[in-house]
Amino acid sequence: MKAKKAILASGVRDHLPEITGAAELYGRGLYQCPYCDGWENRDEPLLIYGRGDERGGGMALELTQWSRQLTLCTDGPGDLSPAMLKRLEEFCILVDERKITSLAPDGSGLRADFSQGPPRFARAMFFNTSRSLQNKFAQALGCQHATDETCGIDKNLQGRTNVPGLYVAGDASGDALQVIVAAAEGAAAGMSLNQELLQDAGVLAS
Repeated sequence: MKAKKAILASGVRDHLPEITGAAELYGRGLYQCPYCDGWENRDEPLLIYGRGDERGGGMALELTQWSRQLTLCTDGPGDLSPAMLKRLEEFCILVDERKITSLAPDGSGLRADFSQGPPRFARAMFFNTSRSLQNKFAQALGCQHATDETCGIDKNLQGRTNVPGLYVAGDASGDALQVIVAAAEGAAAGMSLNQELLQDAGVLAS
């Protein structure tokens, strides 16, 4: 396949928790984005899946905007700093370091089973794990990545990457992972790319 210009809009892949039942509940009780699904689950018991101060503690604190019935499930040692543990305690966020064996639907919510002790019931679980680009196109073409954390492709405001003629839009850019943002980025990249085509054809001055 050959093209003078291209827009890469292949998105990213969220890495689901490696727990039995997670794939079946994804989007139906198991969510990645509080800004997308927090409001619908407000004021309900919620579980958070994540480890460390940022992925675990940070998301738990973020979810206090929607609920104060929160439990952080770290699925093993939580790797939380003393300062973060104190902060979580201040907001009455429970920390459960037991290993999770499975997730399953339960009425209008879900059930988390553990290797020992009783299960936990909640309206939903929000997870904060890693993500990756959907494919290797950007890497193969020589695109620079903004950060390993966001796995986004480095670009300017118009979506132009460091590779001449190649633009990026949507989740692959690493910005806010929202449909409305992706649409706006696609429009900006498309207009800028078209300007380049007109300049290359001599219709517009460079």
